[in-house]
Amino acid sequence: MEITKFYRGNDILKYIEYLFTLLNNKVIMKKIYFVAGILILLLLFRSVYSNFNEVNLYLRNINYLYLILSIFSSIIFLVYQCFIWNIVLRKLKVSINGLKLLNIYAISIMARYLPGGMWNIVSRAHLLKLEGISTKIAGLSLIYEIIFLLFSGILFAFLVVIQFQLLPIGWALFFLIIILTILLKFSFITSLVKKVALKKMSFNNFGNNITLKDTLILIVNYLVVWVLSGIGIYFLVMSFLGVHVSFLLLASIFSFSWIVGFLSPIPGGLGVRETSLAMLLAYVLDSPDAYAISLIMRLVSTISEILLFCIVKCLIFFRNYKSNYGENMPEN
Repeated sequence: MEITKFYRGNDILKYIEYLFTLLNNKVIMKKIYFVAGILILLLLFRSVYSNFNEVNLYLRNINYLYLILSIFSSIIFLVYQCFIWNIVLRKLKVSINGLKLLNIYAISIMARYLPGGMWNIVSRAHLLKLEGISTKIAGLSLIYEIIFLLFSGILFAFLVVIQFQLLPIGWALFFLIIILTILLKFSFITSLVKKVALKKMSFNNFGNNITLKDTLILIVNYLVVWVLSGIGIYFLVMSFLGVHVSFLLLASIFSFSWIVGFLSPIPGGLGVRETSLAMLLAYVLDSPDAYAISLIMRLVSTISEILLFCIVKCLIFFRNYKSNYGENMPEN
């Protein structure tokens, strides 16, 4: 999973709206979709091929059952994030079919492989606009997603801080209590979005749709997201190394590396997340194995995203086929 920083909201919103004005022509849209699709396929192939070559030695002794379970966990990890995004949209008074939303999410995952780092956000906003949802609401939902991921990730990352004694235990617990206090303050996240992000986006009619109860529910759901990431990494480690490591510790390591990548000045945290992940995994694995697992994770993540995209497209095809031809089929 990789989320681009969403800052300078007004600039981004103008950029998205400007792109939409350029993409109003249907002929141009079809050509752009075709070129983007070919480019994504080429970039995906390059990503898979390069990662495959780097971890080739580790691909000779694989427990395929654990590998399948790891890929399955990664797909559930993605689907569950879309499920939470749907919860946020509903709190923002947006109702959309679950399969349609999953299709938008799967397409946006593919779009992030395009150069530029913004296409996952642009594609989500554009596809939601085609469903009659404003770009401001789309942007607002993405801001909430990033903030909830960040705070839940920080909570999980404290397992790494305590386990590996990156801070004295007293200071670690002190900072943890402060974070929990901030999170439990009524409507803190809503206030943060309203004061920091929405002012830059000129969002005048903002209501406090995310209550304290909603905040706690969403935080818990995003903690589940991190747990799913840890389960996927656990099966991956078992598949290639056969080493038992706590999935909660692995989830904490992944969340810590994601936060480091998110806060880095490099767009999308490219390379930073993998490096920090390998460094933290080296606390529980041999250094070469830790580096290999971080690369294999990128490969498995790409394969899982492709599979999710294909599964969603198959579900849409069969749904449309059933709706178009099912009613005309003769009864037995």
